[in-house]
Formats: sequence, C-alpha cells, structure tokens
Amino acid sequence: NMVQKGLLGDIEKITVGINGSPTGGPFPIVDPPKELDWNSWLGQAPKVDYREKRCHYQFRWWYEYSGGKFTDWGAHHVDIATWAIKQDKEGMGPVKIDGTDAKHPVPYKDGYTTVDDCYNTSHDFAIKCSFANGIEMTIDSRSDNGVLFEGTKGRMFVSRGKISGTPIEENWDEGKFGPEDLQRLYKGKPQEGHKDNFYRCIREGGLPVSDVFSHVQAMNTCHLAAIAARLGREIEWDPKAEKIVGDDEAASFAVRTRREGFDILKV
Repeated sequence: NMVQKGLLGDIEKITVGINGSPTGGPFPIVDPPKELDWNSWLGQAPKVDYREKRCHYQFRWWYEYSGGKFTDWGAHHVDIATWAIKQDKEGMGPVKIDGTDAKHPVPYKDGYTTVDDCYNTSHDFAIKCSFANGIEMTIDSRSDNGVLFEGTKGRMFVSRGKISGTPIEENWDEGKFGPEDLQRLYKGKPQEGHKDNFYRCIREGGLPVSDVFSHVQAMNTCHLAAIAARLGREIEWDPKAEKIVGDDEAASFAVRTRREGFDILKV
C-alpha cells in the first residue's frame, strides 16, 4: 500500500531476502517405509533410489522436485515485491534474470548435478531480476529475510511481523492511509487473514487477496531465478509470451519429459 501510494517515491531497487537452502549429504540408499509408495510419490520425476532426505519436507532441497529457497520463501516474498510494484498482472514480470552469482553445494554440468546423494539447490546467491520499467530486484540469500524497498523518497524493510525504515522513523501510520486503501488491495474485501478471506470469497464470490492468476507472475520469477542459478548465466524472459527467449538450453528447463505412466492425457 505504501509503495503503490508513492510514499517511497519512485522505486529504484528491491532486495528480496529468502535465505539459502541447507546443505547436506551424502545420504545413503535405504528401503522406503512400507507405508510409502515411492514410485507414486516420485510421479513424473525421474526414477531414483529412495533416500530418506529426498522425501516429505526435505524434497524442497532437490531441484528434481522443487526450486530450493527460490520457490520456498520466494513464493512469499517475491509475491509481495511484484504485488507492490504492480507487476503481478498477466504479461508482466522481469525481462532479464542474471544467475551468475549463485553457488551450489554440489558440482553441476549444463544445469544438472553430477551427483544424486546430496541436497542440490543453491545455498548462496544473489539473482538480479530486471524489469522493463527500470526497477531491479535482487533475490538474495545474504540479506535479512524479508523485502527491502528503496525509492527516491525513502526505504522500507518489511517481513512477517516486522517493518522498519522511513515509515517508522516518520510515523507514516498517522493519517497517511486509511481502511479504504487496504480494502482496495483486498479486491473490495475487508482486510483479514488468508483463510478467512478465502472462505469469504467462496461465500460471496470474487477473487481472494492472493489469487492464482496474479501468483503465476511471482512463481514465474521464482522458477526463472532457479533456472538462471543452475546455469550460472543471464537469461531473457518474454513475460507476454511467457517463455525464455534466445536460449534453447535454458528454455528446456521450463518443462520436462514426464516419466512413462505419469504423462498428461490429451483429449
């Protein structure tokens, strides 16, 4: 709300702090629990031996199933950043994603790990995302967890339960905005928790504050950051066509061949 009302002036830079993925391994091959159908759990992903740390919560730290912190915390904070600068509509998003400053805990070749027994998502990175409007957003493992907006009139850091910077120093909560501003952000609904907002939209109609359509743009950015990090280079994105351009290898990471038996039926 503060960003969209221009209280920070023109936004020049955003830093999205999401921490780095944990490192770990090598993990041994073991028998899956008898109550787990490992083949079905893998689904479309490549068939591999069962290692306990590949499954359940730890699946986040394997690119075969997730995007590490890019899609874990990134889903939360990149969403806030793109929402604030109004880059959450169809056809919007970054045009360049620079993954040259990214390290991984295991060796890589052509974007794929050469070992299969360790966590493999990036643990140390600063991915620069450039938007057509000139704003640069860095998705960073080295900054505090949260979003730092820097504009021509001030800066603001915000995370869960915390806000600091110019708004606090200058007491912006005194008459700078009212409940109607928040209602606008909530698409005409009152400000409330996500679950209550979701239930309200089921009863009354309308889109929830975090709807699937706008979140596509945020998740595109998260996945693009992971792809750029894996390849260790800059890639270009056409947000209107929703595709990586000028780099066939990078574009190949947008979709993979599904394992036999888990393909999507065409009708």
